[in-house]
Amino acid sequence: MTIAPGSPPNTTDLPPTEHPQRLSDRIGKGIPEIPVHWIEGAFIIMALIFFNSGTNGLEQCIPRFVVTLMRYLTLAYSLGYCCLNPGRILFTLRQNPWIVLVNLMALFSVAWSFQPEETAQRGRDLFIMLSFSFYFATRFSLRQQAVLAFYAMMVTIAMSVFFVFTKPSVGKHTSGPFDGAWRGIFSHKNTTGAYMVLAALISAAMFATGPRDKRHFYAIGIFASLAMVQLSTSKSSLIFGILSLAITWFFIQYKWQGEWTIIGMAVGSTILVMVGVTVLGDWVAIVEGLGKDPTLTGRTLIWEVAMRRLQERPILGFGRGAFYAPDSPYKIEAAYKFATNLSYVPPYSHNGYIDIMLDVGFGGFGLFLMAYLQGMKAAVLRAYDAKTPGDVFALAVMILMLLNNNTESFFMTSSNLFWVLLTTVCLSIKREETMNRAIREGEVREEMAQDYERRSLERLAALDRERGLSPDDASVARTGP
Repeated sequence: MTIAPGSPPNTTDLPPTEHPQRLSDRIGKGIPEIPVHWIEGAFIIMALIFFNSGTNGLEQCIPRFVVTLMRYLTLAYSLGYCCLNPGRILFTLRQNPWIVLVNLMALFSVAWSFQPEETAQRGRDLFIMLSFSFYFATRFSLRQQAVLAFYAMMVTIAMSVFFVFTKPSVGKHTSGPFDGAWRGIFSHKNTTGAYMVLAALISAAMFATGPRDKRHFYAIGIFASLAMVQLSTSKSSLIFGILSLAITWFFIQYKWQGEWTIIGMAVGSTILVMVGVTVLGDWVAIVEGLGKDPTLTGRTLIWEVAMRRLQERPILGFGRGAFYAPDSPYKIEAAYKFATNLSYVPPYSHNGYIDIMLDVGFGGFGLFLMAYLQGMKAAVLRAYDAKTPGDVFALAVMILMLLNNNTESFFMTSSNLFWVLLTTVCLSIKREETMNRAIREGEVREEMAQDYERRSLERLAALDRERGLSPDDASVARTGP
């Protein structure tokens, strides 16, 4: 099938798994899906593991040349698909241009970067993430993405447990304040906790809307993921995990109930405002009363330096990764603010939103907000009437990204699965919406044509009766003997 660049695919030519008599039979079943060959499925799982563990964590577990092979195999296959299917790719990219623009802005920020060498080096990782995201969003439906992500996360958990018991120096923190905390194939316990929360949400999506005969398998995934969160001792991940599950469940269960819904929303908003004002007004006293550090383990000190220095380059930022480059004076300034003995030198801001602003300025952050809001709106509408795991999966990714990046950086930092999934979901959810709309329009055109044909035949039959012709005589008169 040939597709003109930038045009939507002809939905009647897509290879469906079924062959319905009417286009309307496809509505509610999702867009037609291309079956996944086991080799391609294995490649996807390998690529997702590469992104979710990052090069730093993975290189501690397996030889470096294997990690390099995974990196360039992911790039080669993804880029090859994009080059061979330009029409499909362009159609996908048009669905959420904001997410494409913010990625391109970060990629080309080397032109104004404070540290162009560092930005160029990090651009390689971003280019691989972009190529894979475009391929993943175009080739697979949201349902297929959720299934593949689920299996990738289960393999990740199995690998992490394996290294915890066979090589504890890699699978655990063995010294310092985090001694004994599990980190698996990741570089830090907080990263482990964040990804295990993602695994729990994907497992919950599969459990809620996946095949019923596999529910026991998905339940094991939820239990294993939450156990890993607990063993990582990451309190922030545990809190964000509970919030993410609760918010996702709310949106799935939420139904409009007229005036009672309005009253409930008004009461809930009032309570949230009252709690928010109280917490903000007595933040330090509340946190100290809980025995916690009001600077969030020094994070607010780093944020203060970052936001003050951002005023020097507010529009375009410092370039991707430049603010925390190895020889950046800003990185040392943030480290001194954290501790005068430089006991900790931050590799990033520990806040994804601040890191986006540092990389691409307020201009790029504005593009990100547009992309996120468009994706979030579509995800909420899909979850409102969830029928497949993909409907819940999209909302779970959007909510977790919103929460996780308050105390960690999971947007464009290095190679990471969160940014890959965010880009993929923002593109996929609008792509499926557009294709389903095309299917509905095709059904309307089909029914109009059938109705026109039926009315035309009725008129001809009426004229034949007026002329006193039998059906056989009328047929001979119109077509000849």
